[in-house]
Amino acid sequence: MNQNKIDDDGNLQQQQQQNDQPASDTSTPSHSTSISRTQSSSSTSFIAASNANCQRSLSLVDSIEFKFEGNICKNAIAIGDCDNDGKNELVIGTLNGELLIYKNDRKNPQASTKDLGMIACILIGDILNFGKNCLITISIEGYLKIFHMYNDSHVDLINQSNDSAIRRQPKFSNSSLQLSNMKLPPTISDNEVYSSTTNLNLIHSQQMQSNTMCALLVDFDHDDNQELIVALSDRVVRCYRAVHLNEEIKLIGLYKWEFSDQIGSITLHHLFDSSNNNDDPDLLVEDNKSDNSLSTNDKKSAICKNQICILGKVALITGSSSGIGAAIASKFAEYGADCVITGRNSENLNQIARKIMKHTDREPLMIVGDLQTDPELPKRLINETIEKFGRLDILINNAGTGIANDTFDNPELIDEFDKMFTLNVRVPLCLCRLAVEHLEKTQGNIINISSNASAEPILFTYSMSKAALDMLTKGAAQDLGPKGIRVNSINPGPTITSMGRCLGKDSDHFEKSKDKFAKLTILDRIPYPDEMANLAAFLASNDAVNITGSIIVSDGGMLVKKRQYFAK
Repeated sequence: MNQNKIDDDGNLQQQQQQNDQPASDTSTPSHSTSISRTQSSSSTSFIAASNANCQRSLSLVDSIEFKFEGNICKNAIAIGDCDNDGKNELVIGTLNGELLIYKNDRKNPQASTKDLGMIACILIGDILNFGKNCLITISIEGYLKIFHMYNDSHVDLINQSNDSAIRRQPKFSNSSLQLSNMKLPPTISDNEVYSSTTNLNLIHSQQMQSNTMCALLVDFDHDDNQELIVALSDRVVRCYRAVHLNEEIKLIGLYKWEFSDQIGSITLHHLFDSSNNNDDPDLLVEDNKSDNSLSTNDKKSAICKNQICILGKVALITGSSSGIGAAIASKFAEYGADCVITGRNSENLNQIARKIMKHTDREPLMIVGDLQTDPELPKRLINETIEKFGRLDILINNAGTGIANDTFDNPELIDEFDKMFTLNVRVPLCLCRLAVEHLEKTQGNIINISSNASAEPILFTYSMSKAALDMLTKGAAQDLGPKGIRVNSINPGPTITSMGRCLGKDSDHFEKSKDKFAKLTILDRIPYPDEMANLAAFLASNDAVNITGSIIVSDGGMLVKKRQYFAK
């Protein structure tokens, strides 16, 4: 009969033993062995299942007892090659905050560290997408830590980070993220204590959402990069990817799903959808109450996976304290971009920043200022963006203004004209010129937020300013195209924003006339700012790589009906 045995290196081997039974036929199919694990608060054993002579059996072939103190969560134990030496290690994390790493059949840990919080999950894999494994811990308090482990007989990944064979570059098929100058960051110095028996280095630490239940490290979207998928106790599942900006690691949010029941476990399956030839991986989420499994493709239980990729890009959005600008900043952050938000109202900007950080774990750069009155602010916006993020990929010229009495016989018309053209035309031109050298490096793009009023004299000076902005869009697209910079314009009609409520009429009049405005469109509706943000995200992504110099009208068909916005 065949018996499995664990050798001195902790690897399973099969041995043929003599007994009273006749030898098996040499044509018998080869035996297969799989390992499962059982666990308790104080010991761990290996169990092997063998398939011998087509007869399935489960038998205990060897047992190694590992002693440790404290309890462990069910997902705080992992087996994998932590130190990239070709052999697996057993890693255990306790609720006391202790991390223990056992190698081969040694009963004492080869490496350990303390004060990691109540460890909820342990993962082993190539989370940095450099071709080498790291050790990841996530605590119940929401602290994620990434360790690199190597021993004296193994070459240090950090010291070999310039070796192209080791530094396998991630493949961002839908992003223009430049990764040619990446370097693995040095070890983080902190107060944690490490065992002297090996080198266990903390290379990244990040605060995430608390109450992690379980986690996966998988290539979720078939792009040859590992993503971290985390399930939380608040019925939310989030997907993250590690990106490298300015030689620093940062985990940014890619996708988010919300479920109606408490999450029990998550697994990844590849299910082929014959209706659209889609074999993308499907994340299956099992609840705690029953055997029901919910898919992320289940419309009743999950938010659809985002297909627009602006991951790792840096976007500067003017006029982002409210309305369309605020919606664009939130949407871009949700899709993986770092945002610079600016506006006159510091309280509103703080609210937008808090909203972005709450939903995406991304902290925007906030700059308070008035572009209409401060001629130095455009230069400051560009300089502080480069100083903070080291790059600029997307410029959104959204800041604009209108006047209530925008008619030819307005006695203040000339003064109002100068103010309006300063903010609606001159400031976008200045920002475009200042941003060109940085956008050329990233092959970035510019999006001007104009208006469908540019095509009709609906409001006297406002229509003139937006028509001028459209000409800026077309002229800049022509001149900047050879540099690899795309320039486009989004021209909305009346939108449910604070700007739309006051443009030409006071807010009360706008609210009373909202239904009348909707009747002026073919679709009989007024859009929300998020709809403009979705369009901006598409234009900013590589999905719109062939679109430049375009004036894209999004007004529900209002211009087609050729009617005025406002009831006389």
